[in-house]
Parts: sequence; structure tokens; C-alpha cells
Amino acid sequence: MSVSARLDAWLDAAPAVELERLPTPSGAWRPELRLLVVGCGAAKRSSACAAQDLYTGPLTRDAIGYAQATGLPWCVVSGRHGLLWPSLVVEPYEQRIPRGEALRGWTDRVSSQLSLWMDEVGWRPRIRRDGDRYGTLPGSVMLEVHAGSDYVRGLVDRWWSVETPLAGLSMLQRRRWYREARDAGSQQVNLFGGER
Repeated sequence: MSVSARLDAWLDAAPAVELERLPTPSGAWRPELRLLVVGCGAAKRSSACAAQDLYTGPLTRDAIGYAQATGLPWCVVSGRHGLLWPSLVVEPYEQRIPRGEALRGWTDRVSSQLSLWMDEVGWRPRIRRDGDRYGTLPGSVMLEVHAGSDYVRGLVDRWWSVETPLAGLSMLQRRRWYREARDAGSQQVNLFGGER
């Protein structure tokens, strides 16, 4: 498949965003676009399928279930592919996230993918009037990362912000967290921050 065809397939699978929800009806200004990022796993199906179905490990399945329940746009972060949208069909592969100097190239790829997605959904800085003056507010991006520490290291210190709600938890503690979130109805989060 050509690079152009792969890019078209990637963009076709990208989630849409309802930008009219900014600013909020209460008048609060929330210029933050949230994307939930789930780490991939070594356990995979043996044939090509949608990214949301490819990874079969229990922790990854728990994280995907949580992502689906939140209502946020979400993706899988992969050592080979960077960001994978849930419906994007992917062949099984064996590749971990790069380390050392090669990690910078991987992070640059993720940065390009996020920029393309922001262009696709029309996410741009907004002009806001304050009395007789106008100001530009940045259209920031917040990644809520549910992935291992290697992926977190590759995603921090860039033009987007990163939240890691499960940082420091063991695998068993993470699984319990996902189970409790599921049992509690998985608190619905507004796309631009705050509770629904």
C-alpha cells in the first residue's frame, strides 16, 4: 500500500469532533481537546483486524473497554505505527517502542499524526472577545495516557499535555482500577474537560 493510501486510510478512520461544544453553554472557555491514548500489547490476534480488536492481552482489553466507555476520542499507541485509530485495520506485528535516539523520530511521527488529526477536525486557536479587545487562545491538546512508562516517556515534553491517571500502579492495581471504573459506569468526561 502506498504512503498516500496509508495516510488516507488513517485519516478516514480518525474520530470526528464536535467543535461547536466550545465554548461551553455556561460560558466557560475550555480550549482543550482531549484524546485518550491506550498502550498496545504484545499479545495480538494472528490476522489483520481493526486496531481495537488486534490486541488481546487482559490489561490492554481493560484499557480499551475503559476508553470506549468514556465517550472520548481514543486511539492505540503503537511502537511501529504511532497512533492507531480504533477502526483502522492493522496487520499483526512485533515491534516495541524505540529507545534512545530513535525515540525522538517516533515522537516526531506521533506529533505529525496529531497535527494531521487536528487539521482534519478543524482544531485551531480561537479568537475570543473580551470587551473591546480580542485575544487568541491556544487550541491545546491533552493526552490521557493509559500505557507503559516507555510510551509515557516518548509522549511527554512536547506541544501537547499529558495526564497519566494510572502512573505508579502495578498491573493488578490497573486492572482493579479499570474494573471499578466499569462497575461505576465509567465517569463520562466531556470532550473538552470537566464532567458531563
